[in-house]
Amino acid sequence: MRHRPATLPRLGPLPPTWPWVAAGLLGSAAVLMLPVLGAPLDRFAGDPRHPDGAGTVWTHWLVHEHGLGAMRSLRLVGWPQAFDILVVQGFPLDGLASWPFDALLGWPAGFGLFQLATLWAAGLSASWLAARWWRSAPAGLVAGVATQVAAPVLFELAQGRSTQVFALVFLPLALGLFADALVSNRQRSAVLAGIAVAASALSWWYMGFFCAIGLAVLAILARVEGAPPSRPAVTAALTAACIAGPPAGLTFAHLGQQGGTAITLSDPIAWAGTATSLQVLLEERDAIALLPEGAVAFTPVLWALAVAGAAGRPARRWLAPLSWILVAVLLSLGPVLGWVGSHPLPGPFAALSMVPVLRRLWWPARALLLATVAVAVLAGGGAARLVEAARRRSRRLPGPALGPVLVAMVVAVGLLVEAHLALPTLPLPVTSARPSAQAEALRAGHGPVLVLPQERATHTDGRGFLLDQVFHGRPVVNTMMPPDLATAPAAVRTFFAAQPALQALYACAEDDHPRPLSPSTVQAALARLAVAEVVADHARIDAPGHVEPGYFDCLVSLLGPPDARRGPYSVWAVSSIAERNRL
Repeated sequence: MRHRPATLPRLGPLPPTWPWVAAGLLGSAAVLMLPVLGAPLDRFAGDPRHPDGAGTVWTHWLVHEHGLGAMRSLRLVGWPQAFDILVVQGFPLDGLASWPFDALLGWPAGFGLFQLATLWAAGLSASWLAARWWRSAPAGLVAGVATQVAAPVLFELAQGRSTQVFALVFLPLALGLFADALVSNRQRSAVLAGIAVAASALSWWYMGFFCAIGLAVLAILARVEGAPPSRPAVTAALTAACIAGPPAGLTFAHLGQQGGTAITLSDPIAWAGTATSLQVLLEERDAIALLPEGAVAFTPVLWALAVAGAAGRPARRWLAPLSWILVAVLLSLGPVLGWVGSHPLPGPFAALSMVPVLRRLWWPARALLLATVAVAVLAGGGAARLVEAARRRSRRLPGPALGPVLVAMVVAVGLLVEAHLALPTLPLPVTSARPSAQAEALRAGHGPVLVLPQERATHTDGRGFLLDQVFHGRPVVNTMMPPDLATAPAAVRTFFAAQPALQALYACAEDDHPRPLSPSTVQAALARLAVAEVVADHARIDAPGHVEPGYFDCLVSLLGPPDARRGPYSVWAVSSIAERNRL
């Protein structure tokens, strides 16, 4: 029988000193989260100008305040429509996990500490894998820090998307447990791998997809080595399906409620006020395009460690991580790898547009989260090699020598310093966790409210109304995605198209003239929608370049003079508009 080379990693037990590694990783996570920890009850990580931070906090609030059952038919945004948030947003496992933090510290004061715990857990998970991969606690420490300072991880945190970082926690666990199942044929490891895959998918559907890619690479390597992968693979797949299958079935059965699932790469769409195509949009979000924003960065120390971890090692040490990196990089480059003359050269990511459920993976660069784990594992191997070199030197030469713990600490601190020098996302931007003046003003009113200016395709500057709703709790007519955006859910676009009064109010923000409607017509339309108040935010109206000159006069022509001034808002009570029309 011909000898086959070993291509699968052989994981060892956790080193007995690994708990000290876990403590060190809490310290490194705290260093990265210092902007939040400076006032932990007042801030959370995320750029306040970016819409996703407010959306993430809002989703967690929905889970805590309304529960999973109520999320099936919420009428809190896009009033009076009912949205199935579990379909539109996915299953919010991270929202469930954040509950203890906010139960203890208040909402949303505990959210920043939940983000700290998430970053710590991501480092712990990668550290667990690397420490067993190399059978070395120093390798685990360096791999954990390498994950925490990875450009894709901090990019997500800087934009307020802790959901993707939370989902990353389960990826190293799934990879390590499945590798163990393939080598040992232990069904218990396969079941635990399936649980980890399900947890990653329930945190963010596409992390489940990346998990599946990582496991498929291991299964292929098992076949090359001669270890039959079918039994562990079937066990892991059935376990994941039993846990994540029902929520996934709900989402897949209602894909039409998600925006953009019917759009192909070549279809024209309106985005940020310009006509483009989905292919062009995706190319603006690939790894190359996001270099200036910090989703990718040149970190020579990290990569030198990774090369040192792979060079001269047996294939089982580096073949799987290298394969994960290759697949992740190819996916991160978007639908076009390059051009042959004037013809695009499609890459693997282009195939995703042929699968409806994968069509909404609109951030190609996020595939680098799979590469993050792979690079961290190899970097851990490089640290293990440095530690062994220090040990050999101490045995051969007299005089003081760096101990293994000190070597690992020096390397870990070097990675933290390099990240602060190389990444534009550090120090992390923060958003206030206290109610804004707008939230306080809305809390003083009652009933459904329309907040103007409503975001439009040409004015996508945040989702502040979502964060405000956490404090006032009132239903809002505003929607999570601008109603005139081609990629908004079909229900939002259909409803908006049937509401000429809303179209006229929204059009005041543009340089074209709104459809001439009388206040009585607008009032009747708002009354049919059971809207109690319309408010106009002068903080946004008066901001240079946000709306066209004469915006407020346009609103007055459609609504009449406002009834009151409440904080930054001019307020129209729909009942008062009706009363004026009767006089």
